[in-house]
Amino acid sequence: MSSHPTSAIPRRERGRALCVALWTKAVELVVLAKVRLQGGSLGKMDRWALGAIHALMLRQLERMRSLADVEGQRRGDVRARSGVHNAAVILCASDPAWRTEADREAELLRETLGARAEVHHIGSTAIERLAAKPIVDLAATLPADRFAAAFGETKAKLHALGYGYLGVRGGHFFEKAVASIRTHALQVHPAGSQILVELLGFRDALRADGVLRVDYEATKVALAAFFPGRRLFYVFYKSHWIDDWQWRHSRVPDWADWFLDQKRAQTLLARAAQSQR
Repeated sequence: MSSHPTSAIPRRERGRALCVALWTKAVELVVLAKVRLQGGSLGKMDRWALGAIHALMLRQLERMRSLADVEGQRRGDVRARSGVHNAAVILCASDPAWRTEADREAELLRETLGARAEVHHIGSTAIERLAAKPIVDLAATLPADRFAAAFGETKAKLHALGYGYLGVRGGHFFEKAVASIRTHALQVHPAGSQILVELLGFRDALRADGVLRVDYEATKVALAAFFPGRRLFYVFYKSHWIDDWQWRHSRVPDWADWFLDQKRAQTLLARAAQSQR
């Protein structure tokens, strides 16, 4: 699925979308800094600010979907490929070869990380009949004791397979690329990670629910139209859409609390990695 037909989107609308994303990120950073200073608690205004920008992002997502020629871009399907340039956002029609490659890479990761490692195929390439960037997404879990004690060793083993470490993005994030062409993405979590449980839950929901799958694809196609060469903004909006779905299917009544819980979990992962450097 190509993201080429972008000329119909006015420049001012792209500018608006960029500003909303930057404003949202700025507010999130300010609130998180205040929470650290306040000993981890959310103040009333902080809670209001997070709720307000969450609502703003959802409205902007709907606006982009209404402006993008979603059906026209679906008609612009391209042959599936393997890998995509670092900055590009190219959606391709679902390809059975992605699952084959995921199975092959998962077996290699199990051999490298040990028998106690579990490897899951996640992301859009794990979903039949869903357009995706042609990058195989995987998630690996390690026993909690080994994860904390030998993260440096894990990084070295993955580096030998061609995975570069990019820090904490949900889990510990690794990426395999050849000449700036990204082919595989990998998250590493401790066993029992709630973040991974939520990722797998979203994957399974997409597999089971055709309406959700179509809704998600329409969102991705619209974002690809707005940000064909700005992957960070594409990912930021898409992640917010997924976060909203996960929050609405959680037992946490308030968005701000759910958001803060996610950030705390990521901070704990980052600290575990830093202790092994």
